[in-house]
Order: sequence, then structure tokens, then C-alpha cells
Amino acid sequence: EYGMAASAPTAPIKEGYNLGGEQSGHVILLDYNPTGDGILTSLMLIKSILEEGKNASELGDEIKLYPQVLVNAKVNSDKKYDYKDNKEIKDAINTKLDNLFFPGYVPLEILKGGYSGADLFLFPTFEENEGIPIMEAATSKLKILTRDIPVFEDWIIDKKDVYKAKNVDEFEIKIKKILNDELPDLTEEAYKVALLRDVKKVGKE
Repeated sequence: EYGMAASAPTAPIKEGYNLGGEQSGHVILLDYNPTGDGILTSLMLIKSILEEGKNASELGDEIKLYPQVLVNAKVNSDKKYDYKDNKEIKDAINTKLDNLFFPGYVPLEILKGGYSGADLFLFPTFEENEGIPIMEAATSKLKILTRDIPVFEDWIIDKKDVYKAKNVDEFEIKIKKILNDELPDLTEEAYKVALLRDVKKVGKE
């Protein structure tokens, strides 16, 4: 009624694994967190690079890829907002946990401050629909390097608005070149794209 319930424990829990993930980039590190956390994943990757004495592409070559089956949970549109009256969901929301905090609305100035402190916005996603993170980075006039995926083809152009990469090796090369100012700065062009896709402008269309 509200989605799909697992008929058996997931592999990490069932088999006692402390590491799991899927191909869009979400990684579960059960020794630290029961859900995906991008910052934690980044820190653990850096830790592995330092401990193994190898770069990211070398570590990637050691990974064996397995097929992935994606099953979408279907929800009746008439019951889309019934979760508000579902006791189990309401109880879960109201459960106080020491390690859980909902920040709510994040003021724009804080968001802008976080972005403006970066040298590069790296977005190696495999899955995206609206490209909102790209637009947030563009309005902050950050240098942008994203994965070359179909959803970005028509409206944000490689080497004109942003830089794109298709694999780990390309990301590694372009990261170095962007940070070393060996590639033209495209921040103003990306900013123009962001202005064209402003919510107020799109809403009127």
C-alpha cells in the first residue's frame, strides 16, 4: 500500500557484511552508519588510498562489478499523502534518536558559504533528473566537473558550460587540470545557464 516490504533481510544484515552499496554511488558502511553518507564515503576512500598507497583509479581496477536489479516501489497516487495518517510512519518520525537530526530549512547564506569555500564542484553521479546540484554550484560560480550522462546532454555543454568526464581516469585527469588552471575557466558560462533555468523564469514558461 505504501511501497514494498523486504521479504528477507538485505545481504549486509543477513550475511553480517559491514560494507555494501549500489552502482549509482550510494555506499553503506554499517560500522559507522546504517544509511548512505557521502562525506563518510569520501573520507573512507581517502583513508583507503593512503593505506594502500594507490590512487583512486588503481583501487577501482580491483573492484569486480556485479549485475544490479532495480525494483521501483509503486504507490497509488490517491494514497500519496496518506503517510501522514499511517501510525507506523508517524511513530517512526516521532522517535527520538541521539544520532539523528533534521536541520530543516538551511538559510541561503549558509548554503552559499559552503559552496563558495570549494575549489571545484565534483558531481560524478550516474543518476540525475533536474540537475539542481549543478545549478546551485553554477550560481555560486564554482568550477564544475560532472559525469557525462544523457540527462545533461541538451542543456549543459561539455567544454562550454562545464567540464564532463565519462570514467575514473578522465575524472582524475580533469580534476588535476582544473585545479592547476590548465583548462579555461567556464564559471561565467555555467552561471548564464543557471540564470536561464531560474525557478521564477521556468515557472512562467
